[in-house]
Amino acid sequence: MRDVVLLLKQLVEREEITLRLIIDCLYDVGLVNLVNKKVRNRHLNRCLKAIATMPKPILRVFALRWVKKNVPGLVANWLEGQVSFK
Repeated sequence: MRDVVLLLKQLVEREEITLRLIIDCLYDVGLVNLVNKKVRNRHLNRCLKAIATMPKPILRVFALRWVKKNVPGLVANWLEGQVSFK
């Protein structure tokens, strides 16, 4: 399993641009859903969506750091659970 974790870490490092795009898409979808759920006023809704995109670069840095640190282990544990017998 150590080999799997190592391979996943290298995959995350090589595909950093793809991970950034995935994080951006998830942020955009989550932002739209949250604003639509919480704000009913149409004009205020549009303004909040425009304002809420400003912290995206900061979020991307922290999210990418979290993904690099945690995802290889989480995926390896999940894969091990899929192939191990109970």
